[in-house]
Amino acid sequence: MRGDSAAGRTPAWPAVDGTASHLIHRPRSWDHYLLDAPSSGEEEFVLVTQTPLGHPLFNDGPDHFHDVQGAAELARQVGEFIGHRYFGLPGERRAVFARLGLSVTDVAGWRAGPGRSDLTVQLRARPTDVLRGVPRGVALHSELAIDGVSCATGTASLAFLPPDSPLHHPGQGAAPPRRVAERPDRSGPTRAPLPNGPTNPAGPAGPTGPTTSTGLPSLPNFPSTADVSHTTGIAAVPGTTATAHAAITDGAGGRCDAAGGRGGPGDGHGDGGGEDDLGPLAPQRPAEAAEVGRGSPANVVVSEPTESTYGRFVTQLLASTYHRVFAAEGGAHLSGMLLLEAMRQTALLAAGRTYGLAPSRTTVASSRVLFRARAEPQLTVVCAAVPGRLGRDAGQRPSVPITVTLTQHGRRVAEATATVVQDF
Repeated sequence: MRGDSAAGRTPAWPAVDGTASHLIHRPRSWDHYLLDAPSSGEEEFVLVTQTPLGHPLFNDGPDHFHDVQGAAELARQVGEFIGHRYFGLPGERRAVFARLGLSVTDVAGWRAGPGRSDLTVQLRARPTDVLRGVPRGVALHSELAIDGVSCATGTASLAFLPPDSPLHHPGQGAAPPRRVAERPDRSGPTRAPLPNGPTNPAGPAGPTGPTTSTGLPSLPNFPSTADVSHTTGIAAVPGTTATAHAAITDGAGGRCDAAGGRGGPGDGHGDGGGEDDLGPLAPQRPAEAAEVGRGSPANVVVSEPTESTYGRFVTQLLASTYHRVFAAEGGAHLSGMLLLEAMRQTALLAAGRTYGLAPSRTTVASSRVLFRARAEPQLTVVCAAVPGRLGRDAGQRPSVPITVTLTQHGRRVAEATATVVQDF
């Protein structure tokens, strides 16, 4: 019979600051536990922990808000733990992001205090991509409360891949990395592809059941989440911080960006190659740490941006950047956490330079991210952000929708829509 203790099963990346965490399982039925068999349906959990203090990345910055990247990393760790322990995923497979989303529902509740805060997360998890009875992924839905105040929701789709697998998700249909002949160094990219709006599956809710407690070793942060919705149009800045609009697909099959540009197959804005197949770029100067919401230059992962066509702000991922957080699940590829941080930093740069939003009081209040493929560390990664119109959220805070795309040799690695909000 399956034991209640998590002894011998640790998450992939334990907390560096010794935060104690507990994952409480609330099974709907005892049947598969009596048989010592993995669950094949949705399971419910409660995660009880605290926000980090003194973390080298998640506490690096103005500390006006809790770090959304910490939420994402905790979601990956907890999802990996649940996948191995409760759904029978092979132990050698590591969880990587396939889709990720976060909606801050209470901006005031997301503000950080001087010390630790209590964090409670209601979690629903279910196995996905089941093949011959063995799942290949886990879908999560979470509701976060900080110091008793419900302030965020999220979803996440995690793919459990064999070591060095090139794709993030078996069902996404992304093409393996293309080998492109390198070209001479250039001073910077001239244009970057725009994303299509990905689609988003929703996880069902379920009733509660009996409770068992699993002691979970230290975890650094709170879970975020994931999946990506297909945006069908660009509206004025939404009335809530939980909505983001950006790139769309029009009726003719072409793509429109938030600045009004339009592209289609074969015009250099898609996966078809053309001038997006950039060779290695010249070394770039890092962006200022304060402009990307960080305090230490060591945590800056993107270059100083250049403003390109259609109002894009284009940065380059700094290949020399190394951090133990970013190396947690990357293996021979660049980790999803590094790509997430590059998109967040580029979005803050675009919002700050376009509309003057102060990075010290700004956060990504909502985001929906699709990871299409894994990025190779030896090849240049370009990050392009297109800010939309400045508006106000429901609390009358300045709010900007932004589309962000990561490309490598003309191939889209990840794409996101986000809303950046400045607090009072």
